[in-house]
Amino acid sequence: MTYNGWRNRETWLINVWFGDNWECVHDVENTMEFVEEEFEKLPTWVQDFIDGEAIDWDGLRQHVREIEKENNFVEKQIERATATVKTWPAWKRNILVHSSQPTNSNARTPVNNTTPPSNQEQQGKGK
Repeated sequence: MTYNGWRNRETWLINVWFGDNWECVHDVENTMEFVEEEFEKLPTWVQDFIDGEAIDWDGLRQHVREIEKENNFVEKQIERATATVKTWPAWKRNILVHSSQPTNSNARTPVNNTTPPSNQEQQGKGK
């Protein structure tokens, strides 16, 4: 039986609490050491409620390896695109650079439609 795509609830919880900060397998190893150290600090009666042996550390490592592969793929795609752009003529690179910038650098002042016009503004409209 799986839990949210993970082997069990314990493994899923480790990923929920720590997985967003993992960039490599070494980070999983550090998490494993941290969790084991903190687990040992708990009173024995609390440890009895937690199945620390159920955590699938190998599955977590594999998950991070897959993320590393995806990141390497994206980095290679960026390198290829950068190399391609460097071969373009200057006018074409200039279009690319300027197309990613806002067309108006001065922000407009917001209009306040909730404030009633002043007496002077009303008199000015009647003329």
